[in-house]
Amino acid sequence: MTAFITQATFGPVIGSMVSGDKGNFSNRTKCAGSQLVNNLSTTAQGAAVFGGGYLATKAIAKSPKAMSTVVKVFDKVVSKLPQSKVAKLLNLPGRTKLLAFAALPAILLLNYIAGKHIYKMGQIDQKYTDKAKLEQNVNKNILA
Repeated sequence: MTAFITQATFGPVIGSMVSGDKGNFSNRTKCAGSQLVNNLSTTAQGAAVFGGGYLATKAIAKSPKAMSTVVKVFDKVVSKLPQSKVAKLLNLPGRTKLLAFAALPAILLLNYIAGKHIYKMGQIDQKYTDKAKLEQNVNKNILA
């Protein structure tokens, strides 16, 4: 797990530093710094979503009244879905239904955060690639 987090956080940073299309060392360093800030921000957002989902699930699981309410809502929502796809979901134990009910919004939110992160990575990469090309063209025109 540590290797995955390290690779996800520092992989784009190292890639920016060794990239040939980012121009001079200063431009590559700024790109790597922007990528690192983006990666750390995404990691913090993901941890907040995961932690919030965990704490909410744990709090609901401690209260029998809240748990029975969540299970009833889960059964009501699942009963509206096509039966061929979800027949097994209605037979799950209560704690598993609670976990499924809490996990769905967390997974959707984590998917949104990941998509936003990837989009931002591309924006950062393109910004510094464009800066390097502009600087290269300016240097060609001055020296010519």
